[in-house]
Amino acid sequence: MRKICGHLGCICFGLVISFMIFTSPASANPPGRQVKFDIEAQALQNALREAIRQSGASVLFLPATVANTMSPAVRGKMPVQAALSLMIRRNASLELIVIGPSSFLIRASRQHDVVVDPPVSGWRQDAADATEQVIVTARKRPELKGGLAESFIVVQDDGLSALSPYGLGDAIGRIGGLQLIFTGTGQQRLSLRGLQGAGENMVGYYFDEIPISGPNSATSDVSAMTPDLRWFDMSRVEVLRGPQGTLYGAGSVGGTIRLLPAKPDTGRSYAFAELAMIYSAEGMPGARVGAVSNLSAVNGQLGIRLAGYAEKLPGAVDNIRLRRDTIDESRTQGLRASVTYSANENLSLDAVLAYQDQHIYDTSLGFAALGVRRTDYAERLPFPNDFLLGSITVKWSPGPVNATLVAGRYRWRSTRFRDITRGVEANLPAAHNCVLFFSNPCTEAEKADYRAEVIRQLPAVNIQPMEVRAQIYEARLSSAAGAALGWTVGVFSENRDDASVSTAYPVDAGTGQVPPMSFPVSSRAISMGTRQGAVFGELNWKMGADITFTIGGRRYAYKKYSSSEVQMTSMLTNMIMGPPVNRSTHAAGFVGKANVAYQVTPSLVLYATEATGFRPGGVNTIPSLDAALVEFAPDTVRSHELGARLAMADDRLNGSVAMFQTQWRNMQIATRIPGYVFVLNGGDSTIRGIEADVEWAWGSRWAMAANLSVLDAKYSDDQPANVAIAPGRKGDRLPYIPSVGGQVRMRYAMEIGGVSAALSASVEYRGRSRSEPNPKSPYYEEMGDFTRIGLGMDLRRNNWRVVAQIDNLMNIKGTDYVESFVEVERLTHWIPPRTFTVMLQRRF
Repeated sequence: MRKICGHLGCICFGLVISFMIFTSPASANPPGRQVKFDIEAQALQNALREAIRQSGASVLFLPATVANTMSPAVRGKMPVQAALSLMIRRNASLELIVIGPSSFLIRASRQHDVVVDPPVSGWRQDAADATEQVIVTARKRPELKGGLAESFIVVQDDGLSALSPYGLGDAIGRIGGLQLIFTGTGQQRLSLRGLQGAGENMVGYYFDEIPISGPNSATSDVSAMTPDLRWFDMSRVEVLRGPQGTLYGAGSVGGTIRLLPAKPDTGRSYAFAELAMIYSAEGMPGARVGAVSNLSAVNGQLGIRLAGYAEKLPGAVDNIRLRRDTIDESRTQGLRASVTYSANENLSLDAVLAYQDQHIYDTSLGFAALGVRRTDYAERLPFPNDFLLGSITVKWSPGPVNATLVAGRYRWRSTRFRDITRGVEANLPAAHNCVLFFSNPCTEAEKADYRAEVIRQLPAVNIQPMEVRAQIYEARLSSAAGAALGWTVGVFSENRDDASVSTAYPVDAGTGQVPPMSFPVSSRAISMGTRQGAVFGELNWKMGADITFTIGGRRYAYKKYSSSEVQMTSMLTNMIMGPPVNRSTHAAGFVGKANVAYQVTPSLVLYATEATGFRPGGVNTIPSLDAALVEFAPDTVRSHELGARLAMADDRLNGSVAMFQTQWRNMQIATRIPGYVFVLNGGDSTIRGIEADVEWAWGSRWAMAANLSVLDAKYSDDQPANVAIAPGRKGDRLPYIPSVGGQVRMRYAMEIGGVSAALSASVEYRGRSRSEPNPKSPYYEEMGDFTRIGLGMDLRRNNWRVVAQIDNLMNIKGTDYVESFVEVERLTHWIPPRTFTVMLQRRF
């Protein structure tokens, strides 16, 4: 299995590339190729589909846009663009937009120029553009956002926020149902639709076509860490909610988030730059700079785009023991280079190289008993990390078939610093682990010697350098966009390897840092590998103009292997040196999806979906773990969903609502023993919810967007007694999932003396959640239940833009994470304090 998965992608990619190289000169069509059309006069919607069938071109349109419109007969040999222009010439309210080689958009006519795929940090025209038709590729083929019968969100510069999101934490309110659960300094777990747990990812996180995962590390908990890639110069961010296993595979049981960087514009050259100053109510000032340069060459066939950014964000947490203020400052800097080459209208290549270096100087978590945003850790707990990704995507369209080939690699290096002083001190009085180093049972004298030796080594910190490397290959074929029978088939391969060393060092009690030339007091090395292969497919069948059926499936197989070795006997971490321990686990299975959509009117579509998803199991590597707990099994979800999408008023009013029920079986969760965290299977749960999103622009001045998420996430049976100190019971709520949350954003635009001005406001509410399922647990805590307000102002004239924004206007002390366990009481993460940002942009 390992060899098959390791070479499947390479073989498929190489064969198809070779085929394209040797066949494309003969089969390639020159720009403006002549196609023989024979289309009768009929309803425009049907005529467009016939044009797609005869030409193989991709033509995007919404039923509401072309409703009640007739097309004249089109016969003869002509370019596709000319044929489409003939079809709509009698209707002045429609316009034809060329969006790429053999790709076209028909939409309601606009009075201003179109900006295709505007970057998140870029420029929009006015409030009336807030719901402009957006072309998305969430289902791995180009479609119009308003035509998707899915629970789907697009995050971009929609004109409703003075500043665009720069990362996941900044976009929380704009993505209904998304939560970040903090797992350490700079580390966070993604959750959509109430699904959150240890193990592999529950939300697929993609950089364009490449799925990104964190390391297994010492806890076998891949999803505990997500790279905080900054969203600078992004075309858009697409979010699919609900299981997406058929197209996106393992780790997308709650949904999929895709970061889509702005691609080079092959038709024009330009540049822009920005500078922002950031002022926090509780920290030193910060700053952000960014620049983008886009070059068009080779007569519009080649585009090169360079983007760079750097930021320093102020901190807010004070360490009263070490007498250091705002310890959680951070700096991030990144570079991205992209190349797009269009050999002809049927063959193109996109390549990207992205690098980001980040350093968070200390923990952003504090202890509520000490006051707001205050901690007394004895150690400094930074989180340095750097991320490198490279990918190549080749697209080839020989007639009515589109071929896409993807090859990518990424590497994420990070070093996690973990406090172990508190845990050791909490378990020291009982001296349970004395028997590992003396007799069984220990005498009182031996226990005293054991305690004295452990205390001598405190305070101490566990330093875990980690690295994950992955190679991704995918090859797929799909039909032309807009065809009556749409389909996608493909193969996927992932090779992922990661390694970490977990070493404890004593620290200086005055500085909290490891002294120079310090000797370790414990050491353990862990390596893991994952090999995964899959074949997948999806079919869309339009039955007339009103009903569309979609079915999809994915056959997957994976193997995981691990090796762990205790390299140093230690009283501090209760490990005994020994030879490497090697283990492996594997599984195979099938996930599927079925969707039926009914176009009630040109503006309203109803749909029903049933989908399944999976996560691979794995192996725990912590020392002295009971043999029955070493392996944990895969878990699965099954989702039933009913929804509706509305697109009216030339797509300026968009709304969607979805009701769903998700059954989560054999849940993978994290649990603890003294000094260690590991993963096991912990029962079943049922999650019921409602999601609603609306975007509305009226006139040329007003625009708004709002979302609401209501969740009822509960255990559907009693958890096994050995999974926690206070196991969840049937009917208990799942931890860290608020029952309700939502946001409303408003914008008012005006013209003042040649300056385009806009005022914006946002109100976000996050409901109450809990840290433990069982309220009787001694470690039960509550968090959330706060409202956050933001205000902004956006001024533009010619090539200049000035933005001012205030986040957390009332400077509330909301908590979005609180946890207690044996050695810790009310470990808390507070939302950022009031922050004022002023930004200057210049376009060249």
